[in-house]
Amino acid sequence: MSKRLSNAARAAAFAQQTGEVFLTLVEIEHDDLDAPIRLVDNTEDVTSNGNVHVACGFSVPMADDSADSLARTRMTIDNVDQALTVAIRSVRRTPKPTVTLSVVLASSPDTIEFGPFTYFVNSIAYDAHSVTMDLSYEDILNERFHRVFMTPVGFPGLFKQ
Repeated sequence: MSKRLSNAARAAAFAQQTGEVFLTLVEIEHDDLDAPIRLVDNTEDVTSNGNVHVACGFSVPMADDSADSLARTRMTIDNVDQALTVAIRSVRRTPKPTVTLSVVLASSPDTIEFGPFTYFVNSIAYDAHSVTMDLSYEDILNERFHRVFMTPVGFPGLFKQ
């Protein structure tokens, strides 16, 4: 995961005015899909690292980077041509679909400036106007720490008095 911005991205971010445009690339993957669904928040398609991302309106705020909770966010995609709804209906809920977010500059789409961030889709809702997905990282905070339990049967030396 890249947290260092390129010189061009840093200059664009700190400039009072710039011609640079930051684009968010989205890749939705699942075993049931023939190919990943790739989207970009732009008015025209963008090719990044050999993959074509289709222009589509969507919003996805970056998740909070808090140490005591899992990062969560909600992605809303405009459901203009209904193709996304058809693809979502074909996907089983187990395993969960994944969504990968990356930020690039329009002038250099092969350089990932921020990300990639891979989220699991917890829930999906859709209607005639939009598709909404609740995203979060894998819930590692509730995983067991050890596979081996320290019990008197397995480790009698620990329990001698």
